[in-house]
Amino acid sequence: MLQVVKKYMTYINRPIIIIYVIFFLYFVVEESLGIVVPLFFDERNISIVLYGILLSFTKMARAIVVIPISLKPVESKMKCLKITLFFDMIVFVVLIYTKSPIVTFIGFSILFITTSIINVILNPLLGTKADKNHIGIIFGIRDAFLYAGCFLGLLIIGIIKTMSTNTNLVWIFYSCIFVLVLFSVCSLEKEIVDKEECCLRKSNKQEDKVTIKGTSKELIFFCSILFVLGIGGACVNFVPLVAADVGVKVSNIFYVFSTSTFISSLLSITGGITLDKFNKKLLFQVDIVLLLLLLIMYSSGNSWILTIAIIISGISSVFDNASNIYVFANYSEDEVNCFWGIIGSVNLISFSIGTFLCGMLYEINFKFVFLFGILLNIVGLTMSLKLKNIEK
Repeated sequence: MLQVVKKYMTYINRPIIIIYVIFFLYFVVEESLGIVVPLFFDERNISIVLYGILLSFTKMARAIVVIPISLKPVESKMKCLKITLFFDMIVFVVLIYTKSPIVTFIGFSILFITTSIINVILNPLLGTKADKNHIGIIFGIRDAFLYAGCFLGLLIIGIIKTMSTNTNLVWIFYSCIFVLVLFSVCSLEKEIVDKEECCLRKSNKQEDKVTIKGTSKELIFFCSILFVLGIGGACVNFVPLVAADVGVKVSNIFYVFSTSTFISSLLSITGGITLDKFNKKLLFQVDIVLLLLLLIMYSSGNSWILTIAIIISGISSVFDNASNIYVFANYSEDEVNCFWGIIGSVNLISFSIGTFLCGMLYEINFKFVFLFGILLNIVGLTMSLKLKNIEK
């Protein structure tokens, strides 16, 4: 893997390296926070119902927030990102001292909402800074840094929790990490924002608007496909529950999913190379077909088939970035910058709707959940046939 990374280092510039570092540091906190927060609610005897409300509220808020941010110029986005990180650090400091459930709820809301802000700023920036012919490997290496951050964060928090049950130590650790993230963002800002770029952007502002206006319908159509796929894809969130229903031990469920995640981390760079070599539209469609096959296996009701499907989902992760790479390969930098927030909102909203609908279907019969997902993915696959394709 290291040899592969060295081979592509010529396509990785300083801004991209800094973005990798930011993703690594940020996900040291992000992944473990998703476990720390519900445990925090339980330790403080705060109703888990409030945790559910917290997740629903923040997902909808994220869908609203990311759109105006995505429309801002790069220099404004970087300022917004610095302000966001600063407020996150303040939240962690407040959590150290507060015992108020209301203040805690507000603090967690801020932390969860700002997750989308860093993604909507850094992901399109990474794509536009990368060479068009090597976007796949660029995002594959990003995933390697991301998974490494997730692993390290969970490991350190596990050690902290073993040493002490005091959650304040976790908030202090998170605060220190965010200081490093903020420092990295400031370094990135110096690399990508200068007076010449600002002047060039202003001089081409009118021309850029015309270009975006003339081609945005195609990108909106792509967003409609993601909306359909997002609703149908939400059914995979019920796989752990179904696994328990068909007789898989709870401990084994964790082992199987951890195995799948480990496979995903190993294949992240391989997936990036694959996405660079082949037609982006075709790979996007292959990703949909693979999910269809997995949903069919999930709906079998057989514990062995379900277990194998979960492991295979780790292998199929080589196409996880197919939709992102398709966008960067087929649309201009200005379109990507303007529509990335909309794409993020579409994913969040469709996920919320899909989870709600699948939850109702699950109460009837778990097979209906996956049949619903299969139907919508077939619709999305059919719609994708009309997507633009600039690659020959």
